[in-house]
Amino acid sequence: MFKFLAFRTLYVQLKPDWLLVKLVSSQGSPTEYADIPCIAFRGKIEPGSLGEIESNKVLAIGQQAIQLHQQQTSTTSLLNGFEHPRTIISNFFVAELTLKHFIQKTYQGQTSIIAPQIIIHPLSHLEGGLTQIEARALTELGSQMGARQVFLYLENDTPLRDEEILKIDNHKQVIKTL
Repeated sequence: MFKFLAFRTLYVQLKPDWLLVKLVSSQGSPTEYADIPCIAFRGKIEPGSLGEIESNKVLAIGQQAIQLHQQQTSTTSLLNGFEHPRTIISNFFVAELTLKHFIQKTYQGQTSIIAPQIIIHPLSHLEGGLTQIEARALTELGSQMGARQVFLYLENDTPLRDEEILKIDNHKQVIKTL
């Protein structure tokens, strides 16, 4: 009846070559969206560039971005905000645009007046744990998505089940960050 009042949790699994966003609600069945976390931009942008990238230059995201870039290599740039040899986020702005797009795809037109909580589950670059900077970047990324709480799940590569997602406060392997 009042689905827009349902308690919602966004579960984000990320690694450089794959990103999944799953919306789990206390009412209704879960929805999810997964793809390659790449964005095709109009014009040439260096992957390590620290200059601001304009969001209005976004041409495609995910597998479509790769296909478009293969067809128009000279006029497009393909960036992945999660691809770096040493750290989990290489470009915060690109990572933010990518995650925002994935969340919109996951919601599929649903609305909610209650801000979700977000669980971010990195699946790579965990040898030795996350640095404080990486944890802060992931927390800020979740916060920028409008989360009322951000959790980092760092235990292993095993995806959380829906029931575990809804009861994340009780999970021993979670860092509550916001």
